[in-house]
Amino acid sequence: QVCLEVVRQNHTGLAMTSGNPFAGNPHADVLGHTPTETEEIARLLAEVKARGKGAFGQKDMPNAEKLYNKAIELAAALKAPEAPLFSNRSAARLNLRMYEGALEDGKEAAKVDPNFVKAYYRQGEALRRMERFDDAVQAYTVGLEKEPTNKAFIDAIAATVKEQEEDRKAKEEARKPAEVDMSWLKKSVEKQDAVREARNQDGGEENLEFKGYKKLADGRTTSYFHTEISEEAKKLIGDRKPVKLDTPVQETAGAGGSSTWNQAGTYEEKGMKVWVTDKLVELLNYIDTLTPPGCPFAVTLKAPDVKGEASIATSRGKRRRVFDLSITIGFAVTFPEGEAVGNLVIPELVSDEGDTFEIKVEVDPITPNESRGPIREYIESRNSGLQPWIQSRLQQFVKEYSEQ
Repeated sequence: QVCLEVVRQNHTGLAMTSGNPFAGNPHADVLGHTPTETEEIARLLAEVKARGKGAFGQKDMPNAEKLYNKAIELAAALKAPEAPLFSNRSAARLNLRMYEGALEDGKEAAKVDPNFVKAYYRQGEALRRMERFDDAVQAYTVGLEKEPTNKAFIDAIAATVKEQEEDRKAKEEARKPAEVDMSWLKKSVEKQDAVREARNQDGGEENLEFKGYKKLADGRTTSYFHTEISEEAKKLIGDRKPVKLDTPVQETAGAGGSSTWNQAGTYEEKGMKVWVTDKLVELLNYIDTLTPPGCPFAVTLKAPDVKGEASIATSRGKRRRVFDLSITIGFAVTFPEGEAVGNLVIPELVSDEGDTFEIKVEVDPITPNESRGPIREYIESRNSGLQPWIQSRLQQFVKEYSEQ
């Protein structure tokens, strides 16, 4: 049981409690429910399993991952962990590109049931996407040894070996020195020889045509491509000197929200990094923690460090909003005896990644033992504490960015 309550300090200094972190989710009724009776836990587990399977079948991977999180938690409460639950969550995480989490789930499934062959397939798939090809083949091989006729393992090993070879060739090709075309040097030498020969034929006088210059009628030297205008042509052309305009320029908005200088609304790109940084700092900063009576610790967060790019491109009246960011948020767990520190890292906050983002936890290796429990429950848990709150703030950011 987490004995901390997260509050957000708004700009007026008023504290607002986070409430149900799953509010607004179609599965909030089961995700936010924590039964205590064994029979009730079993009934909820069956319901969550069914919903997880349905969400996966509908390719709703973010909710599938949340539901399998809950199912694993309920099975643990019954002291009856199930290997298929870890395997299913691994599959959802593979689709969400959460490869490290998918690998850990595959390993956990194998611990629960060493004969559950899908566990080794999940491990292999995660390792393959992480380009750890030898480890992937080893994981597939363990599964194949347990089921020698399983074609999925045979095909996966062959595909991984082929992919590894292609990767090796690509890297070797990248390491090769670039081939330099020296034909230009040969042409340069031939040109210089021609210049010297022409100079000899002209009695030693330099022929400017070979250098791209020529003499005008008045003796001046100019570019070979310069066209000399006769006096008669000058009279016909008239005075073409620039004239200053005193009339002020009227600025009007372009088509589809484009600028004054893009009246046709063809293509225009606007950098949004400053807005994005300010908005994420607003949403993820100003966080304090309240410690209810009896809790020996408190958790605080630092302002987020935002890296990456963001832009809005306008093309023929249509807008495309793109961002590719990474966020690091420092945290501290404070005890009467001292504090433990670390980082919450969102490695990929990408515009087309859906509504759930991977959050990695980095804890200082010298963290005191007494802080391990609070960090595990409050920082590392995907279902309670800080992570659901951060996910909700990131979803709010995506919503507000889409309205820009």
